Amino acid sequence: MLASNGKIWYAPLTEDSAAGRVHLLSIYMASEIEQAIRQICEEKGLSYEAVIETIEAALGAAYRKDYGNKMQNIEAEFSPETGGVRVFDVKEVVEDLPEEQIEEMRRLQAEELAGEQAEKAAEKIGFRDMEKAPKKEE
Repeated sequence: MLASNGKIWYAPLTEDSAAGRVHLLSIYMASEIEQAIRQICEEKGLSYEAVIETIEAALGAAYRKDYGNKMQNIEAEFSPETGGVRVFDVKEVVEDLPEEQIEEMRRLQAEELAGEQAEKAAEKIGFRDMEKAPKKEE
């Protein structure tokens, strides 16, 4: 169970019997957005991981809607500690590819095996830059 004094979160740790010591507390600084997410989770009885996954899904869907197309497999990674977001267009590597796609994959230096997924970082767009960025044609 986490406790907070407003800016610092405290997480009790478990006993390390192999080393013969007991950790009583771990202290770390949390960003304001992380604090807000944790507070909402506590108030609503939600899992922190489930809320982060939902935020990532929403960010991926928003990116796909405004800058991608519905056929893309967009995934977003959200860091509540920094408030940063990384967006990826996930591609599956297959055995038989047309020559132009093979050249594209070589250019991206993807050396994954068939059936595995390769991530390609999506266009860098910050939240403040989204209004300035070119929108997809509808």
